Amino acid sequence: MGIDETNATSRLDAENFTHQQITAIESIHTWLKRLRIHFAASDDAALHYESNLKRNSSSVYPHPFHAFRNQCGGLSESSSHETDPVRAAIRSIAIQNYPGLLIETHQNQRDLIRGSFHRNEAVVRLFREHPDFSSLFLSTEILARSVLIVPTGGRLFQPDIVPDWIVLTAFMVSRIRGQQNFGGYLEQVFHFLEVTRQLASGKSVTVPVFHAFRQIGLPNSVKTKDGELRPMPQSAFGLFPKETWPHKSSDGKVFGIVYETAIQISVLAQAKYDYDWGSDDNDPFEEAIRPHRTKIKKTEIKLNREQQTIESAVSLAGDRSPAVAALSAWRYVANPLQMDIVWRTASRSLPSPHWLTESEAKHLGFWIKKAKRFEGRLGIAQRRIQSALVNRNQPIDAFVDAIIAWDNLFGSKSGGEIRFRISMAIACLLETDPNKRLELQKEFQSLFDLRSDLVHGSKDTDAVEWPEINKKKERSIEVILECLRVLLRDHPSLLTDPDKARKIIAGSTIATEQSD
Repeated sequence: MGIDETNATSRLDAENFTHQQITAIESIHTWLKRLRIHFAASDDAALHYESNLKRNSSSVYPHPFHAFRNQCGGLSESSSHETDPVRAAIRSIAIQNYPGLLIETHQNQRDLIRGSFHRNEAVVRLFREHPDFSSLFLSTEILARSVLIVPTGGRLFQPDIVPDWIVLTAFMVSRIRGQQNFGGYLEQVFHFLEVTRQLASGKSVTVPVFHAFRQIGLPNSVKTKDGELRPMPQSAFGLFPKETWPHKSSDGKVFGIVYETAIQISVLAQAKYDYDWGSDDNDPFEEAIRPHRTKIKKTEIKLNREQQTIESAVSLAGDRSPAVAALSAWRYVANPLQMDIVWRTASRSLPSPHWLTESEAKHLGFWIKKAKRFEGRLGIAQRRIQSALVNRNQPIDAFVDAIIAWDNLFGSKSGGEIRFRISMAIACLLETDPNKRLELQKEFQSLFDLRSDLVHGSKDTDAVEWPEINKKKERSIEVILECLRVLLRDHPSLLTDPDKARKIIAGSTIATEQSD
């Protein structure tokens, strides 16, 4: 505030504060000084706050923020005209915990609840006894746990944290969407209260799903049939571990994007959890989840395919060399009953950050539409391309992945000389001039031969020069991406044709199909 300690003390003495309030303010000032010192020694002051301040908090108020506020006189809430006692209670919790939620923790949701929320047993009792929510409570014990199965999986469930979880889900959704005002947050709180009410009654509800990616920047939002792709807002950073944060350039550009779509969820099953950890028999978790494994598997496949579609579309839209890659950072399903979040911090080969141009961003929606049409049919090729871009530390491994994608896209069960058929099919697809086709065919066959030598041990991998194999890796990725562009854009029916290579070679030219 620009006030030295002497003036600050004089100002405190002059104001009409109680001794208890002055003590609280002085405590805050002391911790702020320590935090300021920590800033000079580390880049993670928030983690210092969590690990040190929390230990000094009151046992009644598990977060120091609540302890300080209580010492200063408690919370003064604005009057509420809510007639529904549940809405009034959830509003009170939302207001009480909002300032504490603004403190970044870099931890997961459960830790955030334990550290930031002041548990209100009266509110828990209100939910347990309310007819709209009582079905979630299988026991009269407040801390009783159960097994809760939803389409995204099964987890242990603590009904006593439902009110807190509703508030936390609302906070996370508002921050991921870049809504940093209290009004937007409170609106989401009431929305997820109603979502919880519907889930408790056995109904199926639509909730948002967020897929986040690093190392790729977007100048503006891109709307699709099923969702919207947006630049990642700064407000979303602190919700997830620091290892998942996107790169930020010196001029303020954030190389991170978030794809928001939606999914239907419902409570598939719920069972009491009184499992004896010393026994391997009659695990209630296994018994509850077994009848729903097929549905859970389908949901996981759907979510994974959405991720793959965005990854492929980004590489297809960014038509450059080296290829553009989006690195998956985290996925969050906004389920107010469970923590449904996966973050991915490990990547053996971190791709260079790329900022999509206005033109590339404009075409991104087009490639999402095209790639989505063939979700599941290009799975191996898509995964191998992505693996070559982000999962391989050695260029030799990335090169092999790229050539496997060639084989997957153009290979077939029929016999014949595989090297010639695949290399010629690619050359015919990408070039119309006969002489240039032959040149490309020879180049592509040499790449295919190199891959065979490396895989089957005919060539010593240690003897391969890094600059040489890295150049061939980039060329192989460039070729397979261009093949996908041509097939998706001009010849979509060939993508699922197992005999595409022969048909491409058979014609001297390929008539461009009507674009759908």
